Amino acid sequence: FEESMRRFGNDKPDMRFGLEHVELTKLVVEHGGGGVPLLEPLAQKFASGEYRMELPKEIVKAIRVPAEHTLSRKDTDELEKLCKQMGAGGLARAKVNAGGEWTQSPFAKTISNEMRDAINAACGAQDGDLLLFQFGAEAKVQTVMANLRLHLGKKLGLIPEVGTKDDWNFLWVVEPPLFEQNDDGSWAAAHHVFTRPHDEDVEKLATDPGMVKCYRYDLVLNGFEIAGGSIRLHDPEVQKKVFQVIGLTDEDA
Repeated sequence: FEESMRRFGNDKPDMRFGLEHVELTKLVVEHGGGGVPLLEPLAQKFASGEYRMELPKEIVKAIRVPAEHTLSRKDTDELEKLCKQMGAGGLARAKVNAGGEWTQSPFAKTISNEMRDAINAACGAQDGDLLLFQFGAEAKVQTVMANLRLHLGKKLGLIPEVGTKDDWNFLWVVEPPLFEQNDDGSWAAAHHVFTRPHDEDVEKLATDPGMVKCYRYDLVLNGFEIAGGSIRLHDPEVQKKVFQVIGLTDEDA
């Protein structure tokens, strides 16, 4: 699950084509925002600039579009419009030139050479590539980037046609979180309240519910979940702890 979210932005990825996401949050934090005003507030949210995995409610991601796939200014404007329709503030981008310099980017004038070079390296950027960025609230960034990747895959003709040998791509998505957090900070069951948490995560129910993984298994084909199941929770004491996390009292249960 975590790998799927990091690489594709959702838990049912279509892996028949590339354009994988590049996670840049840690890099941006380590560079203190790298001179980019829009990124500096995000970096400052981490104590003393130290990146801690349990903190990122805001993230930074990129997609590298190889130079062989030409996108005009009109094309990128349409991509930005698409992102705004999904709730994003816009779509930051950068054209990578020889030597790693950026053009056609709102970041180009202020970004430090060190962070720019680090981003290029993380993305594997080459001369002529286009980098597309999203940053902000994690859930929104993941959703926007997942849909942007799929849109680009279709637009650039990267998804195999139905009936070709590469058309079927099955995978299992495992180890998802047991809970998801509501806007008000409360917790809800991500699947159902009777899903068994990982044995090694039971102690986290009282201290860090967001880090509790569960025994659920989803079968995905070409970006669609086609089957799924989970191991049921049969321990009444652990079940009581799960209820407590989501705010259910003994009387309610």
